[in-house]
Amino acid sequence: MTIATGAALATCAVIVGVLVVPFYLLPASVRALPRDAPRHILARFATVALACVAAPLLAARLLTDDVRGGRSLGRWLSVHAHASAEAALVGLLLVALLFAGPLTAWALSGCTARAARPPLLVRVRNLVVAPLSEEWIFRACMFPLIVSAGYGCGASLAMDGAMFGVAHLHHIFYKVANGEPLARALQVVGFQFCFSSIFGTIASFLVLRSGHVVGAILAHSFCNAMGPPSFAFARASHPLYGKRNTIWASFLLGIVGFAALLFPATSPARFDSLLWETCSSASGGGHARQR
Repeated sequence: MTIATGAALATCAVIVGVLVVPFYLLPASVRALPRDAPRHILARFATVALACVAAPLLAARLLTDDVRGGRSLGRWLSVHAHASAEAALVGLLLVALLFAGPLTAWALSGCTARAARPPLLVRVRNLVVAPLSEEWIFRACMFPLIVSAGYGCGASLAMDGAMFGVAHLHHIFYKVANGEPLARALQVVGFQFCFSSIFGTIASFLVLRSGHVVGAILAHSFCNAMGPPSFAFARASHPLYGKRNTIWASFLLGIVGFAALLFPATSPARFDSLLWETCSSASGGGHARQR
Protein backbone atom coordinates (compact mmCIF):
# COMPACT_ATOMS: atom_id res chain seq x y z
CA MET A 1 0.00 0.00 0.00
CA THR A 2 1.31 3.45 -0.90
CA ILE A 3 0.71 6.90 0.53
CA ALA A 4 -1.26 9.42 -1.56
CA THR A 5 1.19 11.74 -3.30
CA GLY A 6 -0.58 14.88 -2.16
CA ALA A 7 -0.66 13.75 1.46
CA ALA A 8 3.05 12.85 1.40
CA LEU A 9 4.15 16.16 -0.10
CA ALA A 10 1.81 18.20 2.09
CA THR A 11 3.14 16.49 5.22
CA CYS A 12 6.72 17.15 4.10
CA ALA A 13 5.85 20.81 3.61
CA VAL A 14 4.30 20.98 7.08
CA ILE A 15 7.40 19.37 8.62
CA VAL A 16 9.66 21.93 6.90
CA GLY A 17 7.36 24.70 8.11
CA VAL A 18 7.51 23.40 11.68
CA LEU A 19 11.30 23.53 11.43
CA VAL A 20 11.73 26.94 9.77
CA VAL A 21 8.79 29.16 10.79
CA PRO A 22 9.56 29.20 14.54
CA PHE A 23 12.91 30.84 13.77
CA TYR A 24 10.94 33.94 12.77
CA LEU A 25 8.61 33.75 15.77
CA LEU A 26 11.43 34.17 18.25
CA PRO A 27 11.44 37.47 20.19
CA ALA A 28 12.75 40.38 18.15
CA SER A 29 15.54 40.86 20.67
CA VAL A 30 16.77 37.33 19.89
CA ARG A 31 16.36 37.59 16.11
CA ALA A 32 18.38 40.80 16.11
CA LEU A 33 21.38 39.03 17.63
CA PRO A 34 24.22 37.70 15.46
CA ARG A 35 23.70 34.14 14.30
CA ASP A 36 26.57 32.89 16.49
CA ALA A 37 25.43 34.69 19.65
CA PRO A 38 24.91 32.10 22.44
CA ARG A 39 21.39 33.30 23.22
CA HIS A 40 20.39 33.06 19.55
CA ILE A 41 21.89 29.58 19.21
CA LEU A 42 20.16 28.28 22.34
CA ALA A 43 16.81 29.70 21.24
CA ARG A 44 17.14 27.92 17.91
CA PHE A 45 18.10 24.72 19.69
CA ALA A 46 14.74 24.86 21.46
CA THR A 47 12.73 25.36 18.27
CA VAL A 48 14.67 22.63 16.47
CA ALA A 49 14.03 20.23 19.34
CA LEU A 50 10.28 20.79 18.94
CA ALA A 51 10.56 20.12 15.20
CA CYS A 52 12.47 16.89 15.91
CA VAL A 53 9.58 15.73 18.10
CA ALA A 54 6.86 16.84 15.68
CA ALA A 55 8.45 15.33 12.54
CA PRO A 56 8.15 11.62 13.48
CA LEU A 57 4.66 12.18 14.86
CA LEU A 58 3.55 13.68 11.55
CA ALA A 59 5.32 10.95 9.57
CA ALA A 60 3.74 8.21 11.69
CA ARG A 61 0.25 9.50 10.80
CA LEU A 62 0.88 8.41 7.20
CA LEU A 63 3.14 5.43 7.85
CA THR A 64 0.25 3.30 9.11
CA ASP A 65 0.41 -0.46 9.66
CA ASP A 66 -0.98 -1.03 6.16
CA VAL A 67 1.73 1.14 4.59
CA ARG A 68 4.51 -0.39 6.70
CA GLY A 69 3.54 -3.91 5.68
CA GLY A 70 4.21 -5.32 9.12
CA ARG A 71 7.68 -3.75 9.41
CA SER A 72 8.49 -1.61 12.44
CA LEU A 73 8.33 2.17 12.36
CA GLY A 74 12.00 2.22 13.32
CA ARG A 75 12.93 0.38 10.11
CA TRP A 76 10.93 2.87 8.07
CA LEU A 77 12.66 5.75 9.84
CA SER A 78 16.06 4.11 9.22
CA VAL A 79 16.78 3.71 12.92
CA HIS A 80 17.61 0.12 13.90
CA ALA A 81 20.54 -2.00 15.00
CA HIS A 82 21.18 -4.27 11.99
CA ALA A 83 24.53 -3.36 10.37
CA SER A 84 24.35 0.15 11.86
CA ALA A 85 28.09 0.39 12.62
CA GLU A 86 28.96 -0.60 9.05
CA ALA A 87 26.48 1.91 7.65
CA ALA A 88 27.99 4.66 9.81
CA LEU A 89 31.52 3.89 8.64
CA VAL A 90 30.53 3.60 4.96
CA GLY A 91 28.69 6.93 4.99
CA LEU A 92 31.58 8.77 6.62
CA LEU A 93 34.33 7.32 4.44
CA LEU A 94 32.45 7.79 1.16
CA VAL A 95 31.87 11.48 1.80
CA ALA A 96 35.44 11.88 3.05
CA LEU A 97 36.61 10.79 -0.42
CA LEU A 98 34.92 13.88 -1.88
CA PHE A 99 37.18 15.98 0.36
CA ALA A 100 40.41 14.24 -0.66
CA GLY A 101 41.66 17.49 -2.20
CA PRO A 102 41.13 19.69 0.87
CA LEU A 103 42.48 16.94 3.13
CA THR A 104 45.60 16.69 0.99
CA ALA A 105 46.07 20.47 1.06
CA TRP A 106 45.68 20.40 4.84
CA ALA A 107 48.26 17.61 5.15
CA LEU A 108 50.72 19.41 2.85
CA SER A 109 50.39 22.56 4.92
CA GLY A 110 51.52 20.64 7.99
CA CYS A 111 47.96 20.18 9.29
CA THR A 112 47.90 23.83 10.34
CA ALA A 113 46.03 25.63 7.54
CA ARG A 114 42.64 25.64 9.23
CA ALA A 115 40.43 28.54 10.21
CA ALA A 116 40.42 29.73 13.81
CA ARG A 117 38.54 27.37 16.11
CA PRO A 118 35.00 28.68 16.70
CA PRO A 119 33.44 28.88 20.19
CA LEU A 120 32.25 25.63 21.76
CA LEU A 121 28.54 26.36 21.32
CA VAL A 122 29.05 27.10 17.62
CA ARG A 123 30.90 23.80 17.22
CA VAL A 124 28.12 21.94 19.01
CA ARG A 125 25.60 23.50 16.66
CA ASN A 126 27.57 22.81 13.49
CA LEU A 127 28.91 19.36 14.29
CA VAL A 128 26.22 17.83 16.50
CA VAL A 129 22.85 19.57 16.60
CA ALA A 130 22.57 20.55 12.93
CA PRO A 131 23.60 17.14 11.51
CA LEU A 132 21.45 15.21 13.99
CA SER A 133 18.35 17.34 13.62
CA GLU A 134 18.47 17.90 9.86
CA GLU A 135 19.18 14.28 8.99
CA TRP A 136 16.52 13.12 11.43
CA ILE A 137 13.93 15.46 9.93
CA PHE A 138 14.79 15.28 6.22
CA ARG A 139 16.16 11.77 5.86
CA ALA A 140 14.58 9.73 8.66
CA CYS A 141 11.13 11.34 8.75
CA MET A 142 10.47 12.96 5.35
CA PHE A 143 12.29 10.64 2.96
CA PRO A 144 10.18 7.54 3.80
CA LEU A 145 7.05 9.53 2.99
CA ILE A 146 8.38 10.38 -0.46
CA VAL A 147 9.47 6.79 -1.10
CA SER A 148 6.14 5.43 0.13
CA ALA A 149 4.24 7.75 -2.21
CA GLY A 150 5.24 5.48 -5.10
CA TYR A 151 8.05 7.53 -6.61
CA GLY A 152 10.98 5.66 -8.09
CA CYS A 153 14.43 5.80 -6.57
CA GLY A 154 15.76 8.63 -8.76
CA ALA A 155 12.72 10.84 -8.27
CA SER A 156 12.71 10.23 -4.50
CA LEU A 157 16.36 11.20 -4.22
CA ALA A 158 15.94 14.34 -6.33
CA MET A 159 12.88 15.47 -4.40
CA ASP A 160 14.37 15.00 -0.95
CA GLY A 161 17.60 16.71 -2.01
CA ALA A 162 15.68 19.65 -3.50
CA MET A 163 13.53 19.99 -0.37
CA PHE A 164 16.68 20.13 1.73
CA GLY A 165 18.04 22.90 -0.49
CA VAL A 166 14.78 24.85 -0.47
CA ALA A 167 14.67 24.69 3.32
CA HIS A 168 17.87 26.80 3.37
CA LEU A 169 16.51 29.58 1.14
CA HIS A 170 14.98 31.41 4.09
CA HIS A 171 18.51 32.48 5.10
CA ILE A 172 18.23 35.28 2.58
CA PHE A 173 15.67 37.07 4.79
CA TYR A 174 18.01 36.93 7.77
CA LYS A 175 20.95 38.23 5.75
CA VAL A 176 19.04 41.14 4.22
CA ALA A 177 17.45 42.03 7.57
CA ASN A 178 20.95 42.22 9.06
CA GLY A 179 22.19 44.69 6.46
CA GLU A 180 23.72 42.45 3.81
CA PRO A 181 23.18 43.76 0.24
CA LEU A 182 20.50 41.80 -1.63
CA ALA A 183 22.82 40.86 -4.50
CA ARG A 184 25.41 39.47 -2.10
CA ALA A 185 22.71 37.63 -0.09
CA LEU A 186 21.33 36.06 -3.28
CA GLN A 187 24.80 34.92 -4.30
CA VAL A 188 25.59 33.33 -0.93
CA VAL A 189 22.19 31.70 -0.47
CA GLY A 190 22.15 30.52 -4.08
CA PHE A 191 25.44 28.72 -3.53
CA GLN A 192 24.12 27.33 -0.26
CA PHE A 193 21.00 26.06 -2.03
CA CYS A 194 23.08 24.21 -4.64
CA PHE A 195 25.54 22.82 -2.09
CA SER A 196 22.71 21.73 0.25
CA SER A 197 20.72 20.13 -2.57
CA ILE A 198 23.72 18.11 -3.75
CA PHE A 199 24.61 17.01 -0.26
CA GLY A 200 20.96 16.26 0.52
CA THR A 201 20.77 13.97 -2.51
CA ILE A 202 23.97 12.16 -1.46
CA ALA A 203 22.72 11.79 2.13
CA SER A 204 19.37 10.48 0.88
CA PHE A 205 21.22 7.97 -1.30
CA LEU A 206 23.17 6.71 1.72
CA VAL A 207 19.94 6.26 3.68
CA LEU A 208 18.14 4.70 0.72
CA ARG A 209 20.79 2.08 0.07
CA SER A 210 21.81 1.29 3.66
CA GLY A 211 18.47 1.76 5.40
CA HIS A 212 20.28 3.69 8.14
CA VAL A 213 20.31 7.40 8.95
CA VAL A 214 23.48 7.22 11.07
CA GLY A 215 25.83 7.28 8.06
CA ALA A 216 24.16 10.44 6.75
CA ILE A 217 24.48 12.09 10.17
CA LEU A 218 28.23 11.42 10.34
CA ALA A 219 28.70 12.50 6.71
CA HIS A 220 26.81 15.73 7.45
CA SER A 221 28.94 16.43 10.52
CA PHE A 222 32.11 15.81 8.51
CA CYS A 223 30.98 18.18 5.74
CA ASN A 224 30.20 20.89 8.27
CA ALA A 225 33.63 20.42 9.84
CA MET A 226 35.36 20.73 6.47
CA GLY A 227 33.23 23.52 4.99
CA PRO A 228 33.03 24.18 1.23
CA PRO A 229 36.19 23.12 -0.64
CA SER A 230 38.75 25.90 -1.07
CA PHE A 231 40.66 26.38 -4.31
CA ALA A 232 42.93 29.12 -2.98
CA PHE A 233 45.94 26.86 -3.61
CA ALA A 234 45.51 27.53 -7.36
CA ARG A 235 46.56 31.19 -6.89
CA ALA A 236 50.22 31.91 -7.63
CA SER A 237 50.55 33.79 -4.34
CA HIS A 238 49.40 30.81 -2.24
CA PRO A 239 52.08 28.85 -0.28
CA LEU A 240 50.80 25.57 -1.77
CA TYR A 241 50.80 26.79 -5.36
CA GLY A 242 53.88 24.69 -6.15
CA LYS A 243 51.98 21.58 -5.02
CA ARG A 244 48.77 22.42 -6.85
CA ASN A 245 49.03 19.47 -9.23
CA THR A 246 49.18 17.05 -6.30
CA ILE A 247 46.11 18.65 -4.77
CA TRP A 248 44.21 18.65 -8.08
CA ALA A 249 45.10 14.97 -8.50
CA SER A 250 43.73 14.27 -5.03
CA PHE A 251 40.46 15.99 -5.93
CA LEU A 252 40.19 13.84 -9.04
CA LEU A 253 41.13 10.58 -7.34
CA GLY A 254 38.67 11.26 -4.53
CA ILE A 255 35.80 11.85 -6.96
CA VAL A 256 36.71 8.75 -8.97
CA GLY A 257 36.98 6.69 -5.79
CA PHE A 258 33.63 7.95 -4.56
CA ALA A 259 31.94 7.08 -7.85
CA ALA A 260 33.60 3.66 -8.02
CA LEU A 261 32.73 2.65 -4.46
CA LEU A 262 29.32 4.29 -4.07
CA PHE A 263 27.22 1.33 -5.23
CA PRO A 264 29.39 -1.59 -4.01
CA ALA A 265 29.89 -0.07 -0.55
CA THR A 266 26.17 0.58 -0.08
CA SER A 267 24.85 -2.71 -1.43
CA PRO A 268 21.28 -3.22 -0.15
CA ALA A 269 21.99 -6.96 -0.10
CA ARG A 270 24.41 -6.26 2.76
CA PHE A 271 22.14 -3.87 4.64
CA ASP A 272 18.67 -5.25 3.84
CA SER A 273 17.33 -1.75 3.15
CA LEU A 274 13.56 -1.49 3.38
CA LEU A 275 13.51 1.89 1.62
CA TRP A 276 15.51 0.53 -1.32
CA GLU A 277 13.18 -2.46 -1.57
CA THR A 278 10.17 -0.14 -1.61
CA CYS A 279 11.36 2.41 -4.16
CA SER A 280 12.99 -0.07 -6.52
CA SER A 281 9.69 -1.95 -6.60
CA ALA A 282 7.97 1.34 -7.48
CA SER A 283 10.55 1.79 -10.26
CA GLY A 284 9.54 -1.59 -11.64
CA GLY A 285 12.87 -3.27 -10.90
CA GLY A 286 12.19 -5.10 -7.64
CA HIS A 287 15.15 -6.92 -6.18
CA ALA A 288 16.70 -7.29 -9.60
CA ARG A 289 17.81 -3.68 -9.29
CA GLN A 290 20.08 -4.42 -6.34
CA ARG A 291 23.73 -3.83 -7.18
